[in-house]
Amino acid sequence: RLQAHRDERARHRDTAEALRARSRELQEATSSRIRILGTVSHEIRQPVHALGMMVERLRIDPGTTEFRSQISDIGAVVRSLAHSLAMLLDISRLDAGTVNVKMGTESVRVLMDRLRREFAVDARRKHLMLDCSSTLDLKIETDIALFYNVLANFVSNAIRYTDQGHVKVYTSRKSEQELWVHVADSGRGIPDDM
Repeated sequence: RLQAHRDERARHRDTAEALRARSRELQEATSSRIRILGTVSHEIRQPVHALGMMVERLRIDPGTTEFRSQISDIGAVVRSLAHSLAMLLDISRLDAGTVNVKMGTESVRVLMDRLRREFAVDARRKHLMLDCSSTLDLKIETDIALFYNVLANFVSNAIRYTDQGHVKVYTSRKSEQELWVHVADSGRGIPDDM
């Protein structure tokens, strides 16, 4: 009887410890979500505010000679906003476990060309040198849309937090089955508290 009592106490102890561990995991996940949502809301507020100011400037003076450059600026802000919203939706889908992975194959060089085209205006606006290239002519097999969104988010942030110099995206091969894509910049980086 004494042994049964000890066994029961041990089970209660194990259950209590498992509950405490799960509670810590949930608290960390909640804190992480709050930080991510804070960052994303900041990332969304800035371009929305900039977009409003640009549109108002065009409304007040629609005949401005800077019309073309302002349209390019508006396009860059809209792309930035779209990336932030896509990131928020991806986070919510990952959190809900509803991400459907669609495997596909794509050339690394095609992805680099797409990045270069998409972010050329943003980089030019900040007088940054943007270099997206791969010496490796390889195809990767992954969910191309998800992979590209992650990569584009890194490039977008690199441009956003770099005031002068360059943003460089390049590849290296770690093994026969492992390809690394690097995003390097000469910027100040993202503060630790974000």
